[in-house]
Amino acid sequence: MSTIPIKYHSTSALPNAKYQISKGLQHFFSSQKVIPRRIQKKYFDMIRNKLLDRIMFIKSRESKINNKNTTTKTFFNFSYKRYRFHFGIFIPYDYKIEAKGLSIPPRLYMDVAYIFFTNTQLQ
Repeated sequence: MSTIPIKYHSTSALPNAKYQISKGLQHFFSSQKVIPRRIQKKYFDMIRNKLLDRIMFIKSRESKINNKNTTTKTFFNFSYKRYRFHFGIFIPYDYKIEAKGLSIPPRLYMDVAYIFFTNTQLQ
């Protein structure tokens, strides 16, 4: 797979989520060799809508003030024949690692949130 950045032109300074997801899906489908074009066209809108729904779920969960420890997955699985693809929304977050009892200084660790809890807990 090429490491050269792909450029897309838009008239907006910051394209909306639907445009960004559509371009990401176009790139994914054009670079993979497993799913035929007919199936790509059939499921493109469904995958895009599910990703947009994930964004709505995450925004809704962020704004809730709730003491219940409910979870929201930031990804979903898509299967075609024997192949499984994981589509999701990347939420980077930092947390501090402290090695108690060791002479290692605390450091920040960057990871991806796969599950989003209430009270802005990430896992």
